[in-house]
Amino acid sequence: MLAFLFDLKILDRAIAGGILSFLLYIAFGKQIINFLREVGLGQKVSHWGPKSHFSKEGTPTAGGLFIWLFSVISIILFGDLKNKYLWLSVLTFTLFTILGFADDFLKKKTKTRGMTISQKFSLQLILSAVIILLSYVVVGINQSLKVPFSDYFIEIPFPLFILFSIFVFVGSSNAVNLTDGLDGLAAGHLLVAFAVATALVYFAGHFVFADYLDLFFVAGVGEVTVLNFAVLGALLGFLWFNGYPAQIFMGDSGSLSLGALLGYISIISKIELFLPIFGAIFVVEALSVIIQVAYFKITKGKRIFKMSPLHHHFELSGIPEPKVVVRFIISAIIFGGLALLGLKIK
Repeated sequence: MLAFLFDLKILDRAIAGGILSFLLYIAFGKQIINFLREVGLGQKVSHWGPKSHFSKEGTPTAGGLFIWLFSVISIILFGDLKNKYLWLSVLTFTLFTILGFADDFLKKKTKTRGMTISQKFSLQLILSAVIILLSYVVVGINQSLKVPFSDYFIEIPFPLFILFSIFVFVGSSNAVNLTDGLDGLAAGHLLVAFAVATALVYFAGHFVFADYLDLFFVAGVGEVTVLNFAVLGALLGFLWFNGYPAQIFMGDSGSLSLGALLGYISIISKIELFLPIFGAIFVVEALSVIIQVAYFKITKGKRIFKMSPLHHHFELSGIPEPKVVVRFIISAIIFGGLALLGLKIK
């Protein structure tokens, strides 16, 4: 709200918020790492994972909690808190950060690896359904879908739209969570995805751009650009310490919440069908797990990949971890550019 004393425009405020959240993570990064280590929030490495990862046992995790914290500080200072799209997005970010942190905390307190898959999935479904229905009541969400690379719009019935939105929500959250397996991998992918999403959200909230690019014009959604920049800044600051060899991991506090946020802003800005393009690597990572598990059960023990998610397959194929990460991020940039090419210019 401080920014309105100076009557700053959306992009000015967004950039200022991004710079602030970046500087906050850089300034307090070492203290955060020490704090998480002191409270015992260290990474638990699965015995099913690559043996090279065993050395990462105990590395401070739940760094995503501070991505949320510094992003929210920037939003309070530079965002229009009267904007319904902004506070609904912050609510989404907050609820899924709490869910992720609860899982990170349970990993510390119990001998198991946090919540069970069914517990986590059930809570994701409930939260997603509540947020989508709340959003529909508060701001009203267009039930049509914009088809990339065309001027087509698909109108779907309300019940199907709700189910589709929940699928986007939960699918995005879990796909990012599955991608978070190598140093800098999830953070690097999220930077690309949020950068593309930020451009699309800004266009959708700007009448002239939305009309020119044949997107849905969603009055007021452009304010979410401030949140996106704040997240981008915090992610950059986090990546400063998360790059190989990682000093901190984001944990479910970050991967679940940032994935959910990415899905949610895609829904409210009507770019749902662009998400699988600029988030293609997340999709591929999730599909590799689904295919591996299904094939393993069908063939009673055989595998398609040496290990899933897919990044572990390449790692076990002899490609060094940093090179796998860089190549995946390069691929993410290519798909991000492809998503932008999917805009139909009148």
